[in-house]
Amino acid sequence: MIIVSLKDFILTGKFGPVHTGMTMDEVIDILGIPDSVNHFQVSTGVNYAWYEFFFDPEQDNRLTAIQNDHLMHTDEYAQGLAFANSRFSIDTWLLETGRNISRNEIMTVLEAENIPWENVPFYDLDIIKLESGVTLDFDVINGEEVLNGIRYFPR
Repeated sequence: MIIVSLKDFILTGKFGPVHTGMTMDEVIDILGIPDSVNHFQVSTGVNYAWYEFFFDPEQDNRLTAIQNDHLMHTDEYAQGLAFANSRFSIDTWLLETGRNISRNEIMTVLEAENIPWENVPFYDLDIIKLESGVTLDFDVINGEEVLNGIRYFPR
């Protein structure tokens, strides 16, 4: 069984052994049969719960982006964080199922672990961008910024 560490993902942009540039077949060989395959106008998405992998037809259907943008604790997204199947499971690091994590909590952990990051303006709220290119974005719940998404969209 492969353990995919969210900490390693934010540090490297690699989802365990899966990295951008791989084919859909290579990703599925590693991670197993996806929960769904979605066809969009500009890409195809493969989902394992809310962990989404995007393949670009203009780049020979190679993996171009990885994200989970359903990290806020709601009843609808409760199973999306700590996903597991017969091939891999998620080490959620500082995230906990059933609990939102605030921007301040994340910044405190990043500082304590000497993980470099920067605030980057993005629409109404700043996002956190790491050296790997992974970004953490937030939404406001009850007046507090909480983690909504972890994304790797290298360009």
